[in-house]
Amino acid sequence: MVDLIRALLESIDIMPPAYARYQPMVVDGLVYFLEHLPAERLTAIVAEQATLPIEATPDDRLVKLLRQCPTLHKLGQVVSHEAGLDPALRARLQTLEMLPPSVGSAELHEIVRRETGSVRGLTIGDETLAEGSVAVVVPFEFDSGTGRPAKRGVFKVLKPQAEERLREELAIWPQVGEYLEERSAHYGLPSLDFAKTLEGVRGLLLNEIRLDLEQQNLVRAGAFYANSPLVVVPKLLSFSTPRMTAMQRLDGRKVTDPAVPAKVRRKLARAMVSELIAKPFWTRSKTALIHADP
Repeated sequence: MVDLIRALLESIDIMPPAYARYQPMVVDGLVYFLEHLPAERLTAIVAEQATLPIEATPDDRLVKLLRQCPTLHKLGQVVSHEAGLDPALRARLQTLEMLPPSVGSAELHEIVRRETGSVRGLTIGDETLAEGSVAVVVPFEFDSGTGRPAKRGVFKVLKPQAEERLREELAIWPQVGEYLEERSAHYGLPSLDFAKTLEGVRGLLLNEIRLDLEQQNLVRAGAFYANSPLVVVPKLLSFSTPRMTAMQRLDGRKVTDPAVPAKVRRKLARAMVSELIAKPFWTRSKTALIHADP
């Protein structure tokens, strides 16, 4: 099974041309990672590859592979923003941010009901608004029964098995780092501290399932930008739990949407710099909250 995965990875130009010499190292690292997954998970990954049509491209197969593993899914999203990446591969990797739902609405409804308990007046939407490496976003409406209009919100719900899979994978990454350090000379590359780097990434990814931390940051951001007319932070709602964030639903468009007039985009760009970068940088407080992905 591992040989099939290796053949797939070797058929794709994963690295940009400027970093082509790192391709064998990346392939070896990914293969090492995959072969140390629990056997049933590796079997499921290979079985899913077998379900793809014969005309599926190597890029299609790569995206399918990355989606099976939360840490690789996140890695693919990060790599898609790298300068110099092959445009076709970039476009394919960026689909990791706009994938069709992998969790059915009935299963999501069950998770939400389990997390919220006996909250009355709650109507959960059937559509999936977004899906990431470890969580799914679904809409809801809440009628408090006071005669006021129903509140619109969204639940960010951890996917089934996301925590278990993430912890399984993160336990492997330090071993991957040590393996690559031992083989640096084999690739003709300088000795790099892969273990330390991957341990840092491991810590960041663990935060992906710490929705309680995300909820704290929502509250802090709301307070930090309370007097900023150009920044609106979704309000955290009382339905939140450690495995599910409930927040106000805000509608909008991406600043990069070509349909947004150029004049508006320039205004938004200035606001992003002044509010999301300059304001926390120049704050007189001892600590500041900085948006990690403006």
